[in-house]
Amino acid sequence: MPKLAQQMAPTIGRELDNCPELPPAWVHAQVMAESTWKPRAWSTDGNGGAAGLYQLSRSAWTSVEGDAGTWRAGSKPPPRHPVWEPAVHLRVGIAYTCRNLHSMTAHLAAHPEKKTSPLDAMAVCHVAGCARVTNSATGIPVSGEAGCGEQCVTTIRTYLGNIHRHLGTR
Repeated sequence: MPKLAQQMAPTIGRELDNCPELPPAWVHAQVMAESTWKPRAWSTDGNGGAAGLYQLSRSAWTSVEGDAGTWRAGSKPPPRHPVWEPAVHLRVGIAYTCRNLHSMTAHLAAHPEKKTSPLDAMAVCHVAGCARVTNSATGIPVSGEAGCGEQCVTTIRTYLGNIHRHLGTR
C-alpha cells in the first residue's frame, strides 16, 4: 500500500462515517486505479481535465463544494488549490463517490434485472457518467448501448478491472 494511502487511512475512516456502505478497501482501490495515490495527478480530457487522487473534474468538485474557487473552467487548477491537498480531496471525492453510490443503489433496486453491483455501477458513473448505467440493459454498457462506443466500453472494463485487481477480487 502506498505511504500516502496509509497516512490517509484515518481521514478515509472519518469520511466513511457518513457513508458506511462504501468500504475503505474500495476507496483505496479506486484511488489507486485513478491516480496511484499521486495527489498532483492531472489528466487532460474532453471534459476539461481531472485532478488529484480521485481524478475529479471541475464540475464534480463544484457539485460538492458549491464552487471551484480559483480553478478556472478548461484549465488545470492552480498550485495552491485545495484539490491538490490529500485530506481535502478525499473529503470531496468520498462525498461525490458516496452520492453516486446512493444514486446507483436506488437505481439498481428499482431495476432488479440489472445484476451489476452498486459499487461497480458507482465506478461506471465516475469514469463514464451515470447515464451509462441508467441507460444500459445490465448496468454495464456494451458497445452501441447508452451512448457508449467501443472506446467507452474498453475504458469502463479496464477501469473496473483495475479497481478489482487492486481489491484482489479479479
